[in-house]
Amino acid sequence: MKKLIALALILASVFALCACGSSFPALSGAAKTDADPEPAETPSATATLNYVTVDITKDNFYDYFEFAEFPPYDIAVTKGPDGLAEKVYAMSGFYLKDKYSIQVIRENNCSVRIGVKFDTLCFDQNRNITIDMNSLTYEVTGDPSNVYSYDGTIEGTTFIDENSQLSYMLRLPTRFTYGTGLADDFSFITDNIEIVSVTGKLYLIETEY
Repeated sequence: MKKLIALALILASVFALCACGSSFPALSGAAKTDADPEPAETPSATATLNYVTVDITKDNFYDYFEFAEFPPYDIAVTKGPDGLAEKVYAMSGFYLKDKYSIQVIRENNCSVRIGVKFDTLCFDQNRNITIDMNSLTYEVTGDPSNVYSYDGTIEGTTFIDENSQLSYMLRLPTRFTYGTGLADDFSFITDNIEIVSVTGKLYLIETEY
């Protein structure tokens, strides 16, 4: 079994911070004359907001939700003195797609429950898993030390996403962590996900461009 998942959060954050603190000098070149044409204006996209009420079922679940093992707004990173990651903690689960957000005034009326089965592959002390702390990627190189099977229901909850919008999630009761090789380090990988049933209602704002 070989699986590779790249987490771009750290690199993206570094680049974002660098960009915020940077200023670029004006480009040198020929002086502008009256004959030079004015640059064409780029039309800005206009968003249309649609307020919709959705009864969530097993058949339409993936129209509104997507699985994410390492969503950027649901991850915590501990860095060392050199600025590199020493330990990463992340949740996996089903998250409302980016084009949707929750209607704030109807937040308390939103409710989704899913019946789900999945396996959690546990690598104690990070055996049989190779981790690159610089790129925040991992590669499974052997069998897990334990496999835990989950068969139950999960209740969803609202949260504020990275765009400061009210969103929705159904977290799986597992997590992914890894560190620098300490005795208590471990990694959990979610596998073999099967949705058995879905019930619920969401009051959404759909953004269209």
